[in-house]
Amino acid sequence: TILTEVAQHRLLSGFADDPTRLRHGLFLLASALGNVFYLLPPALVWLMNDPLLMFAAMLAVIGALLNASVVRSAYLPAGLAAGLPAALFAIWMPVSRVAAVESAISATIALAGVIALIGYFLSALIQNNRAQRELAIAADSARAASAAKSHFLAAMNHEVRTPLNALL
Repeated sequence: TILTEVAQHRLLSGFADDPTRLRHGLFLLASALGNVFYLLPPALVWLMNDPLLMFAAMLAVIGALLNASVVRSAYLPAGLAAGLPAALFAIWMPVSRVAAVESAISATIALAGVIALIGYFLSALIQNNRAQRELAIAADSARAASAAKSHFLAAMNHEVRTPLNALL
């Protein structure tokens, strides 16, 4: 996943310099592939049918969703692209257990929980994205206010100094 992080950084830098659909698509693909590679070991562990290992695999999925909702929330499409593999894997986990007759009810209840988890992920992603946009607007406003204050103080300094220089 380190390679996909490097690829995403380079693609995003290239997209900032030359925003093309291809670069945008490649960036989103790299976001999704990063989580696919991250989730491959938990997928293999899930297939071992050991309850403790399955729990660890689910924690990895929750971690991937958390990462996508927090770290990738500045750019909503990247957050969705990064979260999609984890969401699909989270759905597959209980669905893969439905075939076992004794666990069909448990798997159905677990699927409902996964759907709630994905809903929470989407809500957190959107709320974090909105908060980051508002923070960027507030930062721009603060920079503009600081620049206006500096301009005002420079002008007032000149206005006060000019008459004093004449008196001296």
